[in-house]
Amino acid sequence: MFMGGISFRRTPMFVVYFLRFILMEPLRMVEVLLFERRIRKHELKEDPIFILGHWRSGTSHLQNLLHQDTNFTTMTLYRMLFSDHFIWTESWLNPFLNRISKTIGIRYSFQRTTLDFNLSGEFDTALCSMGSSHAYTWAHLFPKQYKRWMNEQVFADGNTLDLSDYDYLIRKLSWQAKGKRIIVKSPGDTSRIRALLKEYPNASFIYISRDSYDVYHSSMYLWEAIQRENSLQHLSKEEISELVLWTYPRVMKNYEEEKSFIPEGQLIEIAFEELHQHTEDVLRNAYQQLSLGAFHPEDFAAFLHKNKTHQKASYSKDVKLVEKLKAHWGTYYCDRLTP
Repeated sequence: MFMGGISFRRTPMFVVYFLRFILMEPLRMVEVLLFERRIRKHELKEDPIFILGHWRSGTSHLQNLLHQDTNFTTMTLYRMLFSDHFIWTESWLNPFLNRISKTIGIRYSFQRTTLDFNLSGEFDTALCSMGSSHAYTWAHLFPKQYKRWMNEQVFADGNTLDLSDYDYLIRKLSWQAKGKRIIVKSPGDTSRIRALLKEYPNASFIYISRDSYDVYHSSMYLWEAIQRENSLQHLSKEEISELVLWTYPRVMKNYEEEKSFIPEGQLIEIAFEELHQHTEDVLRNAYQQLSLGAFHPEDFAAFLHKNKTHQKASYSKDVKLVEKLKAHWGTYYCDRLTP
């Protein structure tokens, strides 16, 4: 069957996806008729800022932070879910959905917070919402074919990766934002730097890393949420753990091998823990090293105040698990909690 079939208990989710594309098709067609030609002709004023880092390394938090700067724009949850028509529907449908979310009290389990359609979203997931065959997010919907999707759309040679749909989405968002610089966040980009540089030679890159043990546990939590809310196929906890163990060293290896191709002054590396403890200093340094423009701490004050009570998940150390991770991840295992 297609992509390994659909688990019986996930049939209702498949129906939801099917209806989503059917019901949204008229909205998509309107957007194509009104804006397609202009989007195709649009030229970026500046190449994007790419946030790199393995899943659950703090990439979403960094994306939300940078989005507080009004000189930048990025993918939001609304734009991600409705990437095929957000240009003309965001102004009226987004507030409506947010009112419903606030009234009902819907939780956004992926980030352990209340659902807000203005929160950051991933570009690759937006590709999936567009129906693009070049989205690695299909690996989360059809996890039985996870390695195939990842090998084809993330770990493939940079010269063979097709980023045309990705580029279209970036230009679409830039056109909507009247040329603002785009912040792009999709963790898979960490493994395809050469392909991104080929398309955007003047791009800036911010790489964020996190304690490997925490990344493992947070990745397991992410997969739990994906399995519950998105996947069309069921995997056991042991199968999910194997995929996390398989993915991490490949992402890290590709990053270490390809970051040397980034020209000087276009890459900065930061730590998740340092970003949370010394946010202003880390951001100021990033702005300076990457020449992102003037840094104004007041731009970020309201967001930081709103989120100051948000508690990061903590995980007690399991010695056996630590040894297992070190055995699988080797030199890519990073323990930031050990003095």
